[in-house]
Amino acid sequence: MVRQGLDIKFRESPASSYDRRTFTLTVTNVGAAHYLPTGTPDRHLTVSLRLLDRNGRVIDEETQRLERTILWRPFIVDLWDTRLPRWQPSVFQYSVNTKRNPTAVAVEALVRYHLLAEARRERIGFRNTEPIAYDVIRARITLSQDRGK
Repeated sequence: MVRQGLDIKFRESPASSYDRRTFTLTVTNVGAAHYLPTGTPDRHLTVSLRLLDRNGRVIDEETQRLERTILWRPFIVDLWDTRLPRWQPSVFQYSVNTKRNPTAVAVEALVRYHLLAEARRERIGFRNTEPIAYDVIRARITLSQDRGK
């Protein structure tokens, strides 16, 4: 259901120099008339942009959480909210220096939906038998060896 509510575009921007490449992931809530994700404040999305080597290992990674953070006591107060409002794109950029990362072969965008924060799961002693996080989208752009030269 979360995937159906999102419009996701992943692309490479024109190269600004031969060894600097920039990738943009745009995520827009197009399917819900409320913030995504919704439900308990524990539910959140993570957006990761990662640099991969030929074996699929992560060389470098930048991750952001899209979440609602509240203060529970003495009464409920919204501290901040980075979730996705309806129709407002959230843009994430990731720059790669190919000279410094010669073993890199791809950039991957990964958006995950989390039902429960891992720290809270441990704190309350919840022993889940089903996953508490799911991939919403996983997309790759291959780093062509002759691009930008």
